[in-house]
Amino acid sequence: MRTYLYPYSWHIMAIATLQFLAVITQVLAIGMLKPILDTGVEGYGVEYIVAQGVVLLGITMTFALAVSLASKMSSEVASYVASDLRRDVLAASLRVQSLESAGSTTTYSLSSLTSNVMVVQDYIYKSFAVYMPLPPLAILMVLCTYYISSTVGLMVAVAMIAVIALTFILSMRISKVHGESMEGQDIIYGLLREKVNGARTIKSYGGEDYEVKKFWGFSGFYGNRNFKIAMNSYHLPSFTTAFIWIFIVFVYMVAALGMSEQTIRPSHLMLFMQFTTCIISCLAIVPYICLHVPYALANMERVEEIVNATDDRPRTTVRKEGADALVAENVSFVDQFGRRMLDNLNLVVKTGEITTVTGPNGSGITELIDMVTAFSVPASGKIEVCGMDVGTSNPSDIRSAVSYAGRQSGTFSTTMRFNLDPFGTHDEKEILDVCEKTGFISYVNSLRDGLDTKVSPTGMSGGQSQLLALTRCLLRDAELYVFDDCFFSMDLVTRKKALSAVLDICSGKTVLFASHDMSTVELSQKVFVVKDGHVVDSGTHDGLLKGSSFYSDMFKKSSGGLSC
Repeated sequence: MRTYLYPYSWHIMAIATLQFLAVITQVLAIGMLKPILDTGVEGYGVEYIVAQGVVLLGITMTFALAVSLASKMSSEVASYVASDLRRDVLAASLRVQSLESAGSTTTYSLSSLTSNVMVVQDYIYKSFAVYMPLPPLAILMVLCTYYISSTVGLMVAVAMIAVIALTFILSMRISKVHGESMEGQDIIYGLLREKVNGARTIKSYGGEDYEVKKFWGFSGFYGNRNFKIAMNSYHLPSFTTAFIWIFIVFVYMVAALGMSEQTIRPSHLMLFMQFTTCIISCLAIVPYICLHVPYALANMERVEEIVNATDDRPRTTVRKEGADALVAENVSFVDQFGRRMLDNLNLVVKTGEITTVTGPNGSGITELIDMVTAFSVPASGKIEVCGMDVGTSNPSDIRSAVSYAGRQSGTFSTTMRFNLDPFGTHDEKEILDVCEKTGFISYVNSLRDGLDTKVSPTGMSGGQSQLLALTRCLLRDAELYVFDDCFFSMDLVTRKKALSAVLDICSGKTVLFASHDMSTVELSQKVFVVKDGHVVDSGTHDGLLKGSSFYSDMFKKSSGGLSC
């Protein structure tokens, strides 16, 4: 946390100064009242009393201003730090190739962006605005008490140490439960996201009862952890409060016995009451330190896990000049369930050629495309994209050479212009020209504000979403264009027009189709047939029809090819 607080050191020093000023003004106010309380107003003129009143009012206003400014600056520092944390969590989530491989999850990142950061923000604000002046004030009260009565002063010091130590020991039992509670919170978030995304599916198969039971099961787990925390901590504030009041009564008795032969002046009584109030306020920090601080630090630890997440990928890119667009040599890949999805796969995609990789479901094509787009690396073997080794190169360098359109559009809740041209490198005419070629222009023209209309992921059909992804892909200037099963939601007429746009815009460039429906095989100069994680046949479409019974059977059972 110090890393995030350091840039605001001057703000923190200003807050500390203001808080110290507030403490001093309280002491000055009491000191000004002492002479009048001891002797009464008879010995002073009206002008003196009025002047003292004005000074006292000024001191009170200074106190109020110092407290207000300290609170405002504390809020600003807490907000700045929270903003920095959210920025770094988001950056880490985008930087890491796979959150799961870095020991995290998307839900984990989501909870860090929301609840964890909010807890840290609240902790920073309260620490600076409310609790910062209490430790020095407690020390000052102990010293002043010791100056008046060494016995009582020592008793106050021992009592404070005893309360802090005992409360800390009692609170240690709940430290471990905080982590379990936050894990339960992650599960709840994950289930809620699952319900939102899969609501139609759940309703369609009548699984509401099952899903409700599953949700309440995990909700019960989360609630039990919170109950355990509450049961182990609810008594601590009560214990501290009871101890404080017993202690105050005891101090009153000791003070009364020690001053039984003396005259107690009003100023003495007022000072004693002020000391008592300050001591009570200072001891209120004990539950905060023992309960809220560990919880806040646990939340900060989770945030830092995301921020520091890494998949230990090397980041040095060495590029071979004149290399083929895609080369896979003995590539193997094992998924998270231990299944061998790719097994010694070998293929070469020549630069400037149109190639299709096809095969039955579960053949390993998805895993291959994940490597081509630098989202995973082989378990063994080597795969090179545009002369860059996926296993040793910076993923951003590989992606800068690849333009990708996938099964899902990746629609952003912003303008259509941004969705089609995120980098803002094309003018309106260029964007509309590509939309015209792909057939997406009809949807763009139907929008109220055209390209400047704000859209959402739920506002388009499946085919329109895939056209958006295709158009965005074609607008980008790249060395390798990858189209990953992004035509299956289009009707035949729309698909034919979209494929014509690909052939037109990508003329002379390298195109890789990954398709199960074989709709692009007739357009390709070479076809690779993948089954059980390795290439079983390769060649031209006509050659494979004649020479591969497996391919021929697949093609006959499919909907057939489309020729532009």
